[in-house]
Amino acid sequence: MMPDDQAMSEEWIVRVQGREYGPAALDTLQEWKSEGRLLPGNEVRRTDADTWMRAQEIPGLFDGPASSPPDRHRMEPPPRLPPRSFGQILAETVRIYRRGFFQFLCLTLLILLPSICSQLVAALTQAGSQPALGLRTLALGSFSLLLSMVSIAMTPVYIAGIQILTAEIAGGRRCGLATVLNRAVRFWPRVAGLCIFVYGVFFLLMMFG
Repeated sequence: MMPDDQAMSEEWIVRVQGREYGPAALDTLQEWKSEGRLLPGNEVRRTDADTWMRAQEIPGLFDGPASSPPDRHRMEPPPRLPPRSFGQILAETVRIYRRGFFQFLCLTLLILLPSICSQLVAALTQAGSQPALGLRTLALGSFSLLLSMVSIAMTPVYIAGIQILTAEIAGGRRCGLATVLNRAVRFWPRVAGLCIFVYGVFFLLMMFG
């Protein structure tokens, strides 16, 4: 049996970052190589052997025509950050807060301003000398209710925006407020659903807990 034929009939185990994949025949290894999932320096061994070797040593695998360079990002997992102490976490939190203070403030005002205005309008309505229902009282009450609904509707945008902005600053990237809002709006349905679920569970616990 020729060496290439022998390699074809054998099955191999691939080890990447301490994890083993396989068994895989030579044609499967060639597919992984073309997809950028197998590099010449990756460790491999036959299923019936315990000795590890480099993938480039497999006959007929990497000795063909040069292919396009693989995407290393698909093989290498993201680096793991070392564990941080409470002091380091607190220092990083302060750094992120200082760097994005005005953007965090603007995001907070999205829900704070409508809520404050709603309370002011409600107080103005109750301050009238005649408690009887009139057109002015009805208009002020409706406007106060509208502001409260705006504040509630902007809460998912605020939650998503805070997380997006924090991730961008922590990664050393600059991100404008308009960009953060545009990205946060896309997550509105998901965050709103989570808010309904969380507050619903909290309400049930308060009622029946």
